[in-house]
Amino acid sequence: LDKIHATMNYLLEDHIIEWEGSLRNTYNKHLLPAVLEYDDIKMWENLWNGEVIDAFQFDTMVGSQAIKLIKPENIAELAIANSIMRLMAQDGMELPLDTFVKFKNDLNNWYREMNLHGLNKAEIEILEPHLKPLYGVADSQEAAMQLVMDEKITGFTLNEANSLRKAIAKKDAKTLAKTKEMYYTKGKELGTNPFLLDYVWNTQIGRQIGYSFSILHTMAYSTVTLQQMNLVHRFPSIYWKTACLSVNAGAINEEDYYNLVNEGVIELSDEDDVRSNNKIQYGKVASAIGDMRGSITIKQPDINKSRMGFTPNAEENSILYGIKGITRVGDGIIQEIILNRPYSSLENFIEKMTTKDEKKLISKDKVVNLIKAGAFDRIEKKPREEILRKYIKIVADNKKRLNLQNFMMLMRQNLVPEEFEEEKKCYNFTKYIRKSRYKDYYKVDEIAEDYLLERFPPSRITKVLDDEGHSINVITQSWWDAVYNGVMDNIRNWIKKNHDELLEKLNDTLFQEEYQKYARGTILDWELQSLNFFYSGHPLDGVEIPIETISYKDIKEGEIVGHFFIKGKYIPKMKLNTIVGTVIDKDKTKSIVTLATKDSVVDVKFYK
Repeated sequence: LDKIHATMNYLLEDHIIEWEGSLRNTYNKHLLPAVLEYDDIKMWENLWNGEVIDAFQFDTMVGSQAIKLIKPENIAELAIANSIMRLMAQDGMELPLDTFVKFKNDLNNWYREMNLHGLNKAEIEILEPHLKPLYGVADSQEAAMQLVMDEKITGFTLNEANSLRKAIAKKDAKTLAKTKEMYYTKGKELGTNPFLLDYVWNTQIGRQIGYSFSILHTMAYSTVTLQQMNLVHRFPSIYWKTACLSVNAGAINEEDYYNLVNEGVIELSDEDDVRSNNKIQYGKVASAIGDMRGSITIKQPDINKSRMGFTPNAEENSILYGIKGITRVGDGIIQEIILNRPYSSLENFIEKMTTKDEKKLISKDKVVNLIKAGAFDRIEKKPREEILRKYIKIVADNKKRLNLQNFMMLMRQNLVPEEFEEEKKCYNFTKYIRKSRYKDYYKVDEIAEDYLLERFPPSRITKVLDDEGHSINVITQSWWDAVYNGVMDNIRNWIKKNHDELLEKLNDTLFQEEYQKYARGTILDWELQSLNFFYSGHPLDGVEIPIETISYKDIKEGEIVGHFFIKGKYIPKMKLNTIVGTVIDKDKTKSIVTLATKDSVVDVKFYK
């Protein structure tokens, strides 16, 4: 519903449709079932070829497979697809979806199945009114009910048939066993051929025992899908696609629809009333973009133009990437970015995103992700590596002056010559011993004792009683501080003498350290980190793969290269293909890995 609503908002904003005074009236004019297009074959072809992305209830691997295989041409077939795809294969049987497609493509296959089950012409004629419109597969709870209520099969009453429906819907094994017993008893009393009883129960009802839907359910679901299909068919599909991207990115925001707010079509909610956005579905966004990129231009985010969500441009057939689709950039920061527009440069952005009391409105890692996503490419007009380098130079911890307080930093950056090895040890020792003071003394433990005895007479270490009366080893603070200052004079003089050279080296090292932290990898790595898809190419471009691979788009569905003979049956041997890509998302709950190949995005299902 969010996707349908967002599509309507985009259409209203571009005046493709007009506001009818209320959301209900506008909906009624364009999406009420009474005004929908039902029959145009081009609309159904849009569904088959994936133009209706995220089609309701068909946006899973099983759902998209069902649409590709069944190719529904009307709402009744769409409802069947909605139900058939949920039916499970029983032991030793093929998937009901595969059976349905086989029968739909050639109904003679259904008649052959009935013949193999020993049904004669009269018995087939009993089943035809129930199953022929369904291409020989009872797809819904009602279809099962009508079969068992037929006076020539078992003659169940409506209540008895409903008990079967409930047993299927609730997977109630106990009720199902009782209903099965009653089914065969009543069938026997009516003199029904056992072959017919077995075929209806084992084959037709058996397909539903795992899970099946009510026709009321599937028709309602299918009507929502039909509404989406109409939006894609009647208007430029870019509006529907943009809405899907925005909702999947959790980026639907009233303030994005500037025209509609100004025209009073949308009223901004009170802050307390705003519902929290869903978690971003990066895999879905990446998959959708991967599927769209052949026909639609996806434009990189623009710090001055991008909204929270994705923005359609029907004239250019392009979609501007939404800031919410950039990782680590939350709603609050996006609001600040939009509020402080326009920006003339990266420096101007940093300046505007800093308050008068020097408080930063956006953290370093978030600016880095905006840069990596290409949000500053347009205003900076230079390669992204240069923009990131420039930013890190601006925010790196540049030192203006050096003194002894910077000695630790100089040591860490390996800028202190070996001749000052003793000075380094003295500096580190002093940091260590100053952590353990007692009155006018420094406490001496075994580590400190080893250092001191190597360099000074044992008499420098004395014993005193602490507050609890325990004897402890100590050295006097005044003596050691004098020793330390004397040794450190060498370092002070060295820093003073080489100040400018050291300052330049240190700042350069600090910059390189920061740059390596944020700028590792290639532009493609940066895009994957920030956008969750490859915008500028693919890591496998130019890479020679040492095995035979195939483009995902060239794979033929259901290509058979032979058969297996198992338990007296010929089982099709499907052609296996090798697809090579890069993992861009993982869904542990659904055991799905999203793989970006060079020309598409593929969801790969794994066993748990």
